[in-house]
Amino acid sequence: MKTSLLKLTCGLALAGVCATASGQTTFNWTFTTTNDVVDGYGTMQVNTSSTVSSYYDSSVTGYQVISFSGTFLGQTIDSLLSTNLYGGNDNLIHDLTGTVEQLDAAGISFTYGLSNISENLFKTGGYPNGDGALKNSIYGTFVAVAPAPEPTTLALAALGGASLLLLCRRK
Repeated sequence: MKTSLLKLTCGLALAGVCATASGQTTFNWTFTTTNDVVDGYGTMQVNTSSTVSSYYDSSVTGYQVISFSGTFLGQTIDSLLSTNLYGGNDNLIHDLTGTVEQLDAAGISFTYGLSNISENLFKTGGYPNGDGALKNSIYGTFVAVAPAPEPTTLALAALGGASLLLLCRRK
């Protein structure tokens, strides 16, 4: 009875960890303008469990950005702005592989710097400054990629899994 209870508890704990980890993925991101200068970089959390429709066009779907951090133009990013709060942003990533355009014309909005400047990043060919976009809207190339886990992280996970199996087998 004790062995079965231990196995059940270990199985539920492992299932819980897998369930919470699969819904969010951390990505490293960079943003460059047409002059190929890296204007920003950092990390973001994306809800990868399902896609949502953009508020401005229901045929456009993507993965919702939950948090956004890093630096932009040499200053610290403070916070991700709510959807449709600045520059018509939808805060969606459309491709998780980084092989095609990841932002749409609505883009991602955030605040940065000591004076909380609002910024909107959107895809190349979106709305350039002066053509319907706000003063601080910038278009360029946005690339987000999931970082590869470090070998030591994988080794620790494998060791923990093997230890758990041995513990359950001995009992």
